Amino acid sequence: MISRKWFGLIAVLGVFALAGCSSGNGGQGNGPAPTTDTVKMIQEKINADPKLQGAKIKVSVTNGMLNFDGTVKSVDQKQQAENDAMNIQSQQKMAMGVNDNLLVEGK
Repeated sequence: MISRKWFGLIAVLGVFALAGCSSGNGGQGNGPAPTTDTVKMIQEKINADPKLQGAKIKVSVTNGMLNFDGTVKSVDQKQQAENDAMNIQSQQKMAMGVNDNLLVEGK
């Protein structure tokens, strides 16, 4: 049988663990949860970036994670898309993880 002392300690640790998981954006990054405006800004930045010409990238958010889906012509374009997203995030004072599901054409 667990003593009351241990039970109390376990309960307190559980509360702290749960509090640490509720950052407002699915536990990803620091800062506010992404808005549809932020996703739209990232998509527009990617679409306007001359370094990403020919890339087909769709941006979305699921559970506080930024998702990139589509195709790019090179690994450099994959990195550029992430850089564009990071630039917008820093302007918005937020940080989201990125699920980069982009496929490099021909690989």
